[in-house]
Amino acid sequence: MKRKVTFFHFNSRKKSGGIIPVLAEVGKNIKNAVENKERRPVRKAMKVKLDKVVELLEMDNPEWAIYFDKQTYEFVTFSQESARAAEADEPYDHLPEWQRNERKAADMVMDDVSDRFIHLSEEEDVDEYRMIEEFSYSIKDELQRGSLLKAIRGRGAFRRFRKNIEAWGLLYDWYDFREKGYKQAAREWCERNDIAI
Repeated sequence: MKRKVTFFHFNSRKKSGGIIPVLAEVGKNIKNAVENKERRPVRKAMKVKLDKVVELLEMDNPEWAIYFDKQTYEFVTFSQESARAAEADEPYDHLPEWQRNERKAADMVMDDVSDRFIHLSEEEDVDEYRMIEEFSYSIKDELQRGSLLKAIRGRGAFRRFRKNIEAWGLLYDWYDFREKGYKQAAREWCERNDIAI
C-alpha cells in the first residue's frame, strides 16, 4: 500500500503565488521499500521452554523418537513403529487421524536433508548413574554417604539407591538434585544446538 503525505509547497513560478498543497511521497527510500522490495514480517525471537526440554529428556522411552524443529521451535514426537513405516514408505491413508499425523511427522523428519530437525536423546545428554553417584558424594553425613555409595555398586544399583534415600529421608533432596541435573543437561543441549531458551 502506497502512503501519501500532504506537504505544503511554495511554488514561486505560479502567477497566483502562495502556498499550494502538493501530494508527495514520503522519501525515496520508503517508496523503494514499498514498491520494489518484498516486505518481510517482523518476527519475534523464538524461544523454547527449558521445562519442556527437561520433561522430554525425562521421558526416557526408547520406543519414541523426539526431534526439535528449528523452523517452528516445537518438538515433534513419533513412535519407532512410525519411523520404521516411514522408512519403508508404507501407505497410511487408512490409519486413524492421530496415526496419520504421527506418520507425517516421521516422514518429515526422515526426509529432512536441510538439518531442520535436531534429535533429542536422553542417552546422549543425561547419565542418570553419574547423577546418583554425584548426589551420593554430595551428602555431608559420612554414614549416609557411605551407605549410598555402597548401594550404587553392582547390579540393582538404582533399586538399592532408591531404598537407601527413602530410608535416610533424602528422597526430596534427591528430587531437587536430579531436577537441577536435568535442567543443566537441557540447558547444555540447547546451547550446543544454538536454541534460545
